Amino acid sequence: MTKLKKAPLMLPQIFLAAKRVVKPIAALVLFASISAVTALWISGQIIQGSQLVGISSDEGIHLGRTANWFRTGWYLPPRFLDENHNAREVNPPGRIHAYGPSFSVSAHVFNVALGREEFGRISRSPEAFDGRRLFTALLGIVASVAFGFSLYSATGSRMIGLWSGAALLAVPAWAGYAMFHPKDLPVAAGLTFFVAGMVIAFSGKKSRHALIFAGLLCLIGVYFSVGTRTALWVYCASAFILILLTIPFLITRPTIEAVLAPIIGSIAGFALVMALQYRNMAQFADWLIGSVFVSVAFPAAQRRTTLTAGIPVSWHNPDWWYLPAWMGTAIPTFILLISLFGMIWAFWSTIIRARNVATKQESWRFLSRTHIAALLFGQLAFMLPVAAIIMNSTMYGGVRQHLYAVPGLVGLAGIGMYILVINKNIIKNTWVLPLMALPLLFSAYEQSKLHPFNYIYRNTLAGPVDGRRETDMHGVGDRIGAEQTPEGIDIFCTRRQANRANRCAGALQWISERPRFDESLHPPIAEGNVLLVMRPMAMYSAPNECSLWQDVTRPLRQEHIVVVRVFECPADQIVLRRRRR
Repeated sequence: MTKLKKAPLMLPQIFLAAKRVVKPIAALVLFASISAVTALWISGQIIQGSQLVGISSDEGIHLGRTANWFRTGWYLPPRFLDENHNAREVNPPGRIHAYGPSFSVSAHVFNVALGREEFGRISRSPEAFDGRRLFTALLGIVASVAFGFSLYSATGSRMIGLWSGAALLAVPAWAGYAMFHPKDLPVAAGLTFFVAGMVIAFSGKKSRHALIFAGLLCLIGVYFSVGTRTALWVYCASAFILILLTIPFLITRPTIEAVLAPIIGSIAGFALVMALQYRNMAQFADWLIGSVFVSVAFPAAQRRTTLTAGIPVSWHNPDWWYLPAWMGTAIPTFILLISLFGMIWAFWSTIIRARNVATKQESWRFLSRTHIAALLFGQLAFMLPVAAIIMNSTMYGGVRQHLYAVPGLVGLAGIGMYILVINKNIIKNTWVLPLMALPLLFSAYEQSKLHPFNYIYRNTLAGPVDGRRETDMHGVGDRIGAEQTPEGIDIFCTRRQANRANRCAGALQWISERPRFDESLHPPIAEGNVLLVMRPMAMYSAPNECSLWQDVTRPLRQEHIVVVRVFECPADQIVLRRRRR
């Protein structure tokens, strides 16, 4: 009888035990679901945006370089070649070694596989441009997957790996440049692959398949980074030096196979780069050293500026705060704060462990796999940007030249998340965990409103954006601006001065039908006038005779940011004058 009386009392205990089991599982599932939805949503935005943007300022330049590479073996613009297809003497000499064809040739092969180009023949058709941008988009997405896997390898948490991959995509600069940029996105993706391979190889004991994968990532990383911007061999070499210095202090000493995998992969990638740049090999020393010096002091136009926080900053000798001002506002605030926490934890815990070693309270092998990952991501985030600031390097285009620093900062954020919610369990409330993924979903929502101009995003630290910072610096909005002009009106596109104006051929080739002119929708246009589509860069302005006809805008928080401007101009006055300072 006693047992029968106690039996009903066990039911609440069973429910309570079930609740204790189900609650954390439900929180993890929700956390993973939000991260996965974010990654899929932004990946879709990237792929769709790659088919919507216009021709950016760098795409045409690198198409010319690619065509010359197939004809002559030199990845150079026509003006750098003489009549015998040899490189001219240029100043500084390193300019002929600054860039390589790895990405451009790979994108061309991708187009050939899609049937949009013939091998060796570069096409400027809309289908060919869209194919190259699709390859760029896939490269950015796949790099985020490899990046997430490296965080899983470093932390042992699939949740952190998933969150980190989604967080990289949630940075609008990464998603935006993945839609079109033929130079800086491949470089950033390449270094992301390379660092991911290094993290996987040196984050504890790994299976043979994992080490092969790590070596493959290093191969791909060197191929796309050094093979696109030659000077980045310096970073890859410095990463190996960092590992060499830290190996004696690792808790789990890497095996010979773990050391050889990234070395062999990197050498193989470097060999591919040398094969593609075979014409440069006759000047091997200058190819290595000259490319570094020209990257430090790239001979861009002396009088050009980048509008930053309301101040026009010179491309040459920029103020020290220029790059921090762009990098610190390009990343969503939540990710930036978690990155700061991860950075502080890595630094402080390393100092404490080193002090314990000095007082003989701890073994001299005190660096965990999480520490080595934090060191590699920290090096990616800070080494080259800090060097650029100290050396007063030429810098322009906002964050894009240093886009590779974004995965470094997000990697530190992944480490920070691991410490907060898993390793140290600082955040002990189970239902707080899904809330840590919600800011990524909110970033995806903000990007959807800016789409396909995701890269113009600035976080709340930037303050007002419109009129205080450059927006569409690369001219990808020409196509969207031209699409909104009415049929029957002559339109011209320009990005700089009058002698660069054209009949929007690059934009109109995608547009099968423009809207009919409707005075209820469009301001009237005087007889004999034309429309001029231009990007709203601060250092250029429309001719005085022109009047603003329409702005194309995108919403960001409480303001509408101008991304394309359309002016009404007299047909004989399509002249852009540089704004006087």
